[in-house]
Amino acid sequence: MGKRMSLCRGLIVAAMLWAAPMGAHATLGSVPCSFSDLSGVTVTDCSGFWNGNILSNSPGHVADIQTALASLGVSNPTGAWLEKIDDNGGSLTVDFSTLLVGPTIVGIHFGGGARPAGGGSKIFATGTGGGTAFYLFDAGTTGVDSFGLNLTASSGAALFQTTTTVTAVPEPEIYAMLALGLGVLGWAGRRKKMTAAAHAA
Repeated sequence: MGKRMSLCRGLIVAAMLWAAPMGAHATLGSVPCSFSDLSGVTVTDCSGFWNGNILSNSPGHVADIQTALASLGVSNPTGAWLEKIDDNGGSLTVDFSTLLVGPTIVGIHFGGGARPAGGGSKIFATGTGGGTAFYLFDAGTTGVDSFGLNLTASSGAALFQTTTTVTAVPEPEIYAMLALGLGVLGWAGRRKKMTAAAHAA
């Protein structure tokens, strides 16, 4: 009986260790993100706030980023960013070196003590590690160079790909040049026929 109990306990412990996630995972905190957290762009969806800084280089947070991106409609997200600002220094502006065009997803970590930029009570208590939220907005065809934050204590920011495959859409100028090229070829062919008919006559 004793050996059987020890075997059962061993199997239970082994099962618990096998089922335990590798690395720490963040959880959704009690503070929800808001479409009004950003300014200068129109946010259409957001995910968060996730507890702590999941934009860190910790491998355990990749799954959290994938979950957040999937909730914003990204199919098969890798969790990898296109560009990252490691320390935004509490600035109320985010300025990536990449021009933001079309559907855009950014992740932003706000430190403990963050509060509305216009004043008000803290949304994250000091010393809690703050929170990370992900925002989806359309930067349009002309693009957005930077955007504002309506919350203080920004630390990290990351730019993510909105889809796993980017399909290049030809610009109208490409179609115009293609049509012009076909027109020139047609004109040259017609001229050649007319020249051949004139020499035959």
